[in-house]
Amino acid sequence: MSQSNSLREKPLILMVDDVPKNLQVLGNILGADQYLITPAMSGEQALARVEQLMPDLILLDVMMPGIDGFETCRQIKANPKTKGIPIIFLTAKVETVDVVKGFKVGAVDYVTKPFQAEELLTRVETHISLRKKTLELKSLYTELKQNEEKYRGLFVSSIDAILRINADFQIKDANPGTEKLLGQSIEGLNQNLLTNFLATDQKDRIQKIITQEVSINGYSEAFECEIIKADRTITPVEMRLWQSGET
Repeated sequence: MSQSNSLREKPLILMVDDVPKNLQVLGNILGADQYLITPAMSGEQALARVEQLMPDLILLDVMMPGIDGFETCRQIKANPKTKGIPIIFLTAKVETVDVVKGFKVGAVDYVTKPFQAEELLTRVETHISLRKKTLELKSLYTELKQNEEKYRGLFVSSIDAILRINADFQIKDANPGTEKLLGQSIEGLNQNLLTNFLATDQKDRIQKIITQEVSINGYSEAFECEIIKADRTITPVEMRLWQSGET
């Protein structure tokens, strides 16, 4: 069973090479420092382990019997679950055509054999750090989307009128409660000016509340305001203002 990246005490690196001595050298460099390591001695073995272990990084030899490194990389990147795992090729093949091929199948970097320990550690650290930041951004984006969906559900289902306006009092969004209160369709409200629905001198009053309360506290206390409905009747309402942080 795979362990979540966030639950591991150290980043996990999958080392793939068909030569045991190479795996031993890699293990001595990486395992003595800040990483957990696990070996695979073929492309087939790597493919079997990668989805199970979900490593933070893969060090992948190119020239292996059976499925070579290029094909192993291609299959990992074709799997939606594992495609985001960074892969660094370890190879003695330094011809431009091979380097280009590696990047085309999805590798993020190349380290040529025989490699220097300091160079390898630097590249590993860089790509693990980038991977961590990518996962953090993905998690944040997911959280924001969930909050947005939750907000949208409350926005639409509320029986109260809710409007989102910009600094120029232009209506950017309106819910069904607003449509019912003002007697005008949401399409007609959007991009309209809130001031068109306010009784005389209400704009200056609201602007003062925005300056003295909303800009400082992020919200205002409830206050009474007179609005003009689509049929031109004037109706008193209780209004509150919030600063959404959106432009």
